[in-house]
Amino acid sequence: MRRATPLRVAVVDDNEITRVGAATLLSTDQGIDLVASLDHAEAAAWGEEWDGVDVVVVDAADDRRESDQFPGVAIVERFRARRPIGDGVAVVLTGHYLDDAVRMRMREAGADFFYSRTEALDRDALLGVVLRPDEARRVPPPADTETLGALGVTGETRVNAFLNAVDAAGASDALSAGASMKQGPAPARSRWWLRLRRDISSAGRLRAVNREGGTPRRSQGIHRSASSGASTSGPRGRSRPAGDAGTCRRCQTWLRSV
Repeated sequence: MRRATPLRVAVVDDNEITRVGAATLLSTDQGIDLVASLDHAEAAAWGEEWDGVDVVVVDAADDRRESDQFPGVAIVERFRARRPIGDGVAVVLTGHYLDDAVRMRMREAGADFFYSRTEALDRDALLGVVLRPDEARRVPPPADTETLGALGVTGETRVNAFLNAVDAAGASDALSAGASMKQGPAPARSRWWLRLRRDISSAGRLRAVNREGGTPRRSQGIHRSASSGASTSGPRGRSRPAGDAGTCRRCQTWLRSV
């Protein structure tokens, strides 16, 4: 049964060929009013414009980016800021369907549905994703919880909050693949890094783990537990943040995994 008014749809994808193709196919259905076809940068600049969108179809990734290669997460967050869950529908299409970090980030951002790009390769399949969300696939939970657990990641972890805290501190480049703390805003052995590890672990709600991924035998420094709010002290007064045993390797590993 068709709606009384067409469904207002926006397509967001940095691949121009894919974006134009999806927009063209969707616009052929009378039940859809295609209001916008945007790349991630254009969509990120939208504010109240999202009030006029019922469904946003978002590509999760842009592998050409040097920073966060999943800009679709921020688009879902911006859409949700204007259209709360239940008031608008966010559909994610991605080639990273099996990536647990992407699943966690999209669930946290408020995406409704999550599809592999291979599941919407023709007109009928794409229209089904947009017009029949009750038949669609919700964003699945992570599959490999054991590997995530070894990084201090639990069901309470907030990946986007962790990344935002790293970015706000100006440490993204220093903690990215192939980089070192020497590229960061403070010397490698500065206590600034100790405070950063404490703060980002708390913001992301990471569980304290040792380098083998197990429960630490010693208390993990001066970080504040996300669950209890308690502070602890490491041996000889040295601070040890959650998810690490005294180095930034744990933070680097986690950051690279997302």
